[in-house]
Amino acid sequence: MRQHRLALGLLALMWTLGAGRPVDAGAWMQRPKTGFAALDLRYRPTQGRELGFYGTYGLSERLTLGLDINDTSRGSAHALGFVRLPLRQADSGWQIATELAVGANRDAGHWLVMQRYGLSVGRGVQLGARSGWVTADLTRESRSGGYSKAWKLDATLGLSPPKGRRLAPMFQIELHRPDDGAGTFALLPSLRLSRRAKRTWLGGLEWRRTQGEDQVLGIRFGLWQDF
Repeated sequence: MRQHRLALGLLALMWTLGAGRPVDAGAWMQRPKTGFAALDLRYRPTQGRELGFYGTYGLSERLTLGLDINDTSRGSAHALGFVRLPLRQADSGWQIATELAVGANRDAGHWLVMQRYGLSVGRGVQLGARSGWVTADLTRESRSGGYSKAWKLDATLGLSPPKGRRLAPMFQIELHRPDDGAGTFALLPSLRLSRRAKRTWLGGLEWRRTQGEDQVLGIRFGLWQDF
């Protein structure tokens, strides 16, 4: 419960931040004929590695297509295709979009149907001379042909690098609550390094806690590419 109260407090702080210039994220539609791809690698000494791929492509101003793939050394995996549809897209203020995904997840060595429905909100932020973005993504997952269901909430606060520099901070919160299992809470502080105009490297830590289990500390690396 302490972790959940901390998460709610941090989410409330993110929610109250002021407006700024938005960047591409789950609440924003991908611009037509442009794409975004992200690789994410996490390693936890007691649990092994987790590898993820996330990509989007703007088919039109009102339709974004995407792919979400995840695989872990513990045997779980999923592969989803999704569509993102706009609910509110404006020049300023809160942006809102919804995602509908379908695919499969691997459970006990077998691939079964998986579905996911999501709602994303986000906006630009301005903290002094620093701009950035804040997003929150709420999803409902139905795994293993509907036998396993869960709620998931992810929130991200990212800031732009200071003028003349390439390093910028990012902070993420992940909450996962199965209907019939223990909930998981994770904090992920990271640094982003922009080496080129359309490429960003990411590195950071992951602190994860599952109800009834010991806390886990891991490392995280990522690569973002716009095209």
